Amino acid sequence: MGEARVTLAGASPVVTAARITALRGLALLMWACELTVILAPSALVETVSQVALVCFLVLSVLNLRHWTLVITGVAAVLCAGAVAAGADPWRAVDRLAQATRLAAFLECLLLLRAVVEMHPRLTDVQDRFEAIAARDRDGGILLVSHVLGSVLTLGVMSIFAPIMRRAQSDARLRAAQFSMRGFSLIVLWSPFTVAMATVNASIPHLALWKISAVGLAVSGAAILSGLLLGQFHISPRSLREMATAVAAVGVPLTLLTLMTVLVSAVLHLGAIMACILIITIFGAGWVATMGPAAAAGAARQTWTSLDRLGDEFMLFTVSVVLAGLMLDVPMLSDLLRAAVAEGRPPFLMLMAGAMLVALLPMAGIHMILPASICISAFVQLGPFSQSDELIFIALILTGWCFGSMLSPASIALLTASTLFGVPRRSLALGANLRFLLTMFAAVSAIGGVTYSLL
Repeated sequence: MGEARVTLAGASPVVTAARITALRGLALLMWACELTVILAPSALVETVSQVALVCFLVLSVLNLRHWTLVITGVAAVLCAGAVAAGADPWRAVDRLAQATRLAAFLECLLLLRAVVEMHPRLTDVQDRFEAIAARDRDGGILLVSHVLGSVLTLGVMSIFAPIMRRAQSDARLRAAQFSMRGFSLIVLWSPFTVAMATVNASIPHLALWKISAVGLAVSGAAILSGLLLGQFHISPRSLREMATAVAAVGVPLTLLTLMTVLVSAVLHLGAIMACILIITIFGAGWVATMGPAAAAGAARQTWTSLDRLGDEFMLFTVSVVLAGLMLDVPMLSDLLRAAVAEGRPPFLMLMAGAMLVALLPMAGIHMILPASICISAFVQLGPFSQSDELIFIALILTGWCFGSMLSPASIALLTASTLFGVPRRSLALGANLRFLLTMFAAVSAIGGVTYSLL
């Protein structure tokens, strides 16, 4: 989306093709290793996966966005400072296992997205959307973006943007706002997001279904309040039309979510490991029911996308490594413990962590970095009750929504602005800003009261 990337000047096509093939091969190796570790734990296989990740990161440097390189450079300096201040360098190595699981999780999402995009009924959503009343379109965009956005991610905007680009500027702006709102709210509950993966990687003992249940309550209340306040409208007839349109894709995705939560709980697998296992098996089985052409198309799309994950892999790797090293600095650890001398952190401390996740992205820093550090610090200061943990995670994920929708470096914001043909400033500073401030205030107020009563 117009973001500058580092390139290798003068590289021959043969060298470039070889590097891309190597990146895809390394990504596939990590995926296979993580599946193997889930089914038959092996220290050797884990090491191979970690080496593959390091090699992938080294090769992908030539293709990273400039801003990713800036963040990586700053993180590297902070890591060096942490080691100089007394952190054990081996903490960085320990965190690579967490990073490889996140990498395999993102690769699974590529497969799932490819499978959904091959579904023959996906075009029904667009056809039925064109047929509903004009005043119901904002509600339709919000709901469909929320249901399908967890898998199609930014691709869900391409369902509506071609239709809405023919509308007046104010209608396009509202469509873009509601598409971003529906898409961003999924981070509160969906196991198939980077936000939830970051949470699960940092606090693996907290059951996925509990986090998702709280997140569903928050996102459901946010959507329902918008309907009751007249921010959007959708008639029962239009709601049935859209529900019918997304059923062919939405029902299997709901089943996949339930299976992931169930397997995680029954087999006592971490949420990320459950996602890796179930998405791989379910995705392969689902696309097989669509026929050989769809299966081949999904496999080809997944393979050709594996080399494009460099920015994501680099961001979460430096984030989890930096979190591990910073929290191993004796002086910082002592300061944090002094802040919770009474046995549990004050609620304002939890809010401060959520605000860091919300506000640092305004300076171009991805939410992964502050979220990883804040959650890791919270866990290290524990143990706390699951109620305390759920309140804190709800605040962190609400802050993540804030960064996702408003950050000037947000890919979602850039994509919506481009596809719907609306100014980024209007998209960031309009109705969605008021919506987010209201939601953050409500979650903070309810969380604060609940926290004080526990």
